Order: sequence, then structure tokens, then C-alpha cells
Amino acid sequence: MSAGVGRQSFADVAAKDCRPTTLLLSLLLASCASLPPQIPEAAQCRGDYLGIDQRIDAADLRNAGAHRIDGFPYLRSDRFLASFVGEAVDGPKFDAWVERLRLLDLDARESELRNLGWENPAEELAHLDRCGKEWAARDLADPQRRAQLREGVAVPDDYSMWRRTLGLYPLAVPFLNMGIRGFNEDVAADYAARLERGNLVLWQPPEAGAMARGSPQPDALGIPVVSEAQWRVLARAHAPYWLVETEGDYDRLGTPALKGGEVSFDPARPVTHFQPAYTRFGDKVLLQLVYVAWFSERPKSAGFSYGGALDGVVWRVTLDEDGAPLLYDTIHACGCYHYYYLAKPLKRKPQGGFWQEPVLFPQDAPAQPFAIRLQSATHYVRRLVPFTAFAPSSPRSGRIEGPRYAVADYDELLSLPDGEGGTRSLFCESGLACGTERFERFWLFPAGIASAGAMRQWGRHPTSFVGRSHFDDPLLLDRLFEP
Repeated sequence: MSAGVGRQSFADVAAKDCRPTTLLLSLLLASCASLPPQIPEAAQCRGDYLGIDQRIDAADLRNAGAHRIDGFPYLRSDRFLASFVGEAVDGPKFDAWVERLRLLDLDARESELRNLGWENPAEELAHLDRCGKEWAARDLADPQRRAQLREGVAVPDDYSMWRRTLGLYPLAVPFLNMGIRGFNEDVAADYAARLERGNLVLWQPPEAGAMARGSPQPDALGIPVVSEAQWRVLARAHAPYWLVETEGDYDRLGTPALKGGEVSFDPARPVTHFQPAYTRFGDKVLLQLVYVAWFSERPKSAGFSYGGALDGVVWRVTLDEDGAPLLYDTIHACGCYHYYYLAKPLKRKPQGGFWQEPVLFPQDAPAQPFAIRLQSATHYVRRLVPFTAFAPSSPRSGRIEGPRYAVADYDELLSLPDGEGGTRSLFCESGLACGTERFERFWLFPAGIASAGAMRQWGRHPTSFVGRSHFDDPLLLDRLFEP
């Protein structure tokens, strides 16, 4: 179905015929009567947005990484943008906020249109961009609609109250805390122990290009404006070295794939996927660089197993205002095992307690360059290791030897070839990578997290089994550190 045909089938009907002759038309044209008759483009734009959304939902192809705002089909939200709700009240700040919400919607729609098999997604996105900007200007000129937007912009968390109720969460918390405390003690003991050399493979990033000088200029909200080209330069400059204890094929970097509609893995293409992000710290907005390395599986062990298809390690670099790393943190792609490593001194606030799981600070980050040592099979982060501590440099080049991986856009995971002539996201509408379920989801049910242990899409990473926390929470640093 071409973009032109799509606009005719939804928008032209919407502009010319407001009779609710079918359920679909009644959904598309519910507010036709209120549209200014002198602006038929309003009906066309509304019909395009709602018609596409109806097709996306019918095909179960919604991109779960951004939150649809009820009543505003041309906007989507994430936790970072939602955090500005109290500041973007009016004027240039409000305009900048709405524009970022609108562009986030277009970004999410790009993969949705590709996965629908849209003939020319770029043409349709350009049309939606143009008409959506006009729609937003008319719609949000109404103070009442602005108030409705501020009420609906918050992103729902990834914890289920009914799961916690059914799982008798208050009674389960002491046992969850016991398991968490035991794991944290094991991590501390492992970081204190001397590491054996073992069979180590160093996966190296592409060579970094020259860094541009100067800091990005902020918009009206104080958010640095970074171009795609600038993000790519930053991604290569800070891409991690993975030092992997290698005992089997499950310890080789590769990339997720789909085969026959099912989750698969391609070891012939070692990749680390990159996702740009922002966070807030005090009165500053900081850049974040998020990397995900993939393995074919976490192999199952005897007894109650934490294993299953695919395993991803997420590494995040938070840059200070000077462009240098302020701190690093990591989780697995399930949202589990949240560790922090400080690159600069920060005063930590008290955290944890009976009702909130703490994050871990296993060590401070060494000076660059260093490698992230991953355990075989579990792919736990065992240490940040300076180069000189684990391998000699090549006398000729002064470089550490090892295979290289490619840095790819995270968005490619949202539209993978499905092996049947089309494309599909690695992640279902729930934000989970379907087919990566773990057995531990049954005994971790009281924590309220859907399918605990499964691989999850960016923006859908709950990180605590006790309490509530999310990896993309823009206020997390303020809760952990003094600005």
C-alpha cells in the first residue's frame, strides 16, 4: 500500500464524508463536526494519523519504546521529556517541548510504517511532519488542551499492581531482599578476588574519528541540540572495549535476527547497538551514550535456571558538561544487575532500605582506556580493567590486538528482516523480545514485572525487584548523588 493510497483511503474520506457508516470511520471522524470547515486539511491530517494508528494496532506493530499520549495522536512521550511538564508551561519552552514530543512520535512511526510494509515511509513521514506541525499549532492554542496534554504526558511505569497484589508483594519482599543481599555480597566478593587470565577475547570498537570542539548549544528547555552526525562521532569516541571470557559460542558477539518469525542470532556480524539519550542532574541536562552488546544466549545451568535465548549487556556513558565521562553504569537487557562506576568524584546520597532495592557501586572507573570484562555464560560485568592489566600492547602499533565489532543504530532492532519478505521489530508491543522468556519469571512474579528476565526494549527497563525504578529515569542521578 503506497503512501498516496494510504492518504486517500483515510484522509480523503475523512475530509469529505463525516457520516459514521462504519466503526472505523466513526473512530477516525469522531470529531469531524468540530473541525473548521474552511480548513479541510485538519480533517485530512486527523484521518491520516488515526487511520495509520488503527492499522498499526490491528497488526500488533506498535513501537513500545515511546508512550502514546491519549488524545494527541501526533505526540509521544518518554520519561525524559515528561520530566519537563512543570517547566514547559508556556512560551518558547512549551513550543520546544511540544516539538520534541512531536519528533519522538515521528521517530517511533518510522519503524511502524516499515513493518507495515509501507511503500514509501519517508514520503508519509514528511507528510505527517508537515500536517502534524500545523495540527499541533491549532490544537494547542487552546489553554484547555494544553492542560490536558500536561495531565497525560507521564509515562506509565513497568510495574503491575495486580501482579504485586496477586503475588502478595509485602510478604514476598523479605525473601526478595534476602536474595538481593546474597547476590550483592557475591558481587562484592568477586570484585575483591584476583581474576585469572583465562581465555579472553578483546572485542574492539571501530577507530574513533576526530572530535569536534565546543559544546552543543541548548534549546529553550536547556537540552543540548545534537545532530545525528554529532551523535555518531560521540558514539565512536566512547564505544566500549568488551573483554569476554570465552568458553563457548554463547560468548561470541553477534546481533539479534529473526528467522521464520522467531528470535534468532547472527554470529557472523559482531555488533554493538547505540542509542542516544539524555538525563538530568541538578539544573543540568547531560548527554548519555547507551551501548548494547548481544550474545546468542545465556546457557541454562542445572536446577532453577536463569538462562534462555539472547543475552544483552547494556553499557551507558554519562558525559559531564565538559564532554568527559562523569560516570558509567550497566544493566543486562532484562533490566537486571544495575551497577555504577564513577569516573569523577560524586557525593553519594543514602539509598536502599527495606522497600527499595539499591544499585551497586562495585568499583570506581579506571582512567581510559579500559575494557569491560564479562564473565563467560552469565555475561556479568566482573571488572573494569585498564589495558595494561590484562594484555601487552603490540610493540609495533602500540595497540591491543583483538577482533573489531561494528557500531550500529539501535533503531535497526526495531525493523529486522523477518525471513518472510517483510520486517518486524525484535520487540513485541509489550516492549519484550518475545521468545526470550526465562523460567525465573514465575518465582519473581510478586515483584510486579512482566516476564522478569526477558530481554527488553530501550525505555522499558524496570531495574528493581523491590521498590520501583527505571533505567531511563531522568531523575535517577538526583536521587543517588549530590549535584
